[in-house]
Amino acid sequence: MINGNLLILFRDKVNSNAYFALHNYKNNNGKNEWNLICSCMDWLTVAVRYLMQSTINSKDMDAKSMQVYSFISAIDIVYQSILQLHKTIYNTKTTPFKGNKDIFGYSILLRDESIKGTDKDKVDDNSSFKHIRAMFGAHPVDLKDNNKKWFASWPYNDSTSDNDIDLSLYSENPDEDSITIGIKINDLIKFLETRYNYLNVLIEELDRQFEEFCNKLRNKEINHCENALDQLYILRDESKIRLDTDGYRENIDELIILFTAHNTIESNIQIVNEYRSQLTKVVREIEANLQDMRFANLETQYILRPDYNYSDIGYSVSKLFGYVHAGTNEHFYPVAVKEVKKYYSNYVIIHDNMTPNEILLLAKAAQFYLAKDTKTTPTPL
Repeated sequence: MINGNLLILFRDKVNSNAYFALHNYKNNNGKNEWNLICSCMDWLTVAVRYLMQSTINSKDMDAKSMQVYSFISAIDIVYQSILQLHKTIYNTKTTPFKGNKDIFGYSILLRDESIKGTDKDKVDDNSSFKHIRAMFGAHPVDLKDNNKKWFASWPYNDSTSDNDIDLSLYSENPDEDSITIGIKINDLIKFLETRYNYLNVLIEELDRQFEEFCNKLRNKEINHCENALDQLYILRDESKIRLDTDGYRENIDELIILFTAHNTIESNIQIVNEYRSQLTKVVREIEANLQDMRFANLETQYILRPDYNYSDIGYSVSKLFGYVHAGTNEHFYPVAVKEVKKYYSNYVIIHDNMTPNEILLLAKAAQFYLAKDTKTTPTPL
């Protein structure tokens, strides 16, 4: 039977590599294929969890028939999801396992109208499964084969058969005899396992695509500027094509705020200039990481988000930053400014009429040097 850990590995792969799959498939030639991938993963989870705990053991044949149909339907969800993932990830119209005929046995009804020529009476496992699903519950009262109509009986156990469950097929043609069709649960499990385990192939393909994407951009040199602010504008554009991760985007946007905030108090100039000199180290690390397509946490993060003692100033700082970055906490903003102004008075001068961006710059600068002086317990600012 299948192992649910493989699906977890696939989901983790889709969400890893700095969310490469999201970046690559959210708008592929005008189509949001990321949504399709998410849908497939969701329904794979539903089907796999069901299959791992399903049973086909009812002594009542009607109830057992529905158990079998539910089992087949769950396998179909897995198969269809794998098929969609294959076509999306490989950007192809091909069908995996097409032509494979090593699971289901031959039956007169298991013929596909699309098969032409001398092999018309031969079908592959994909086609066979489609017919099995139809006969054993999907639409048993409306079956077609080569322009002939058939109708399935209720399922039963045939003592002369080695199948797990059988049924009879009645022809629309009054001169044509009925046919007995049977299935083995182990054959269905084999079909399920081969399709489900194809996730391993898709995982490898996602890794290959990510490495190819990274190598292409590693070879594309980012323009270098000595001026930190000019460099940030370049990095903002480069980040958008280099996976546009939330963390790096937020860091760049915040750095732009800190480098463009206007300083209105002469006595603050020295600490602001010194702090911006430190922030330049963050800019250069982001530049190097984007060039090398590395998206690890920044080693210079302590400069951009210096440590602070939450119990002393954390509440007011959170309200201040929420207002600057998201326009939230409007009613708390004046109180936050008052608290921040008092708390950092030994390092900077803050006035109520300063712009939020200037107050943010001064608070960051003050906290950076306060943290160095006091070596507080780390809590990112």
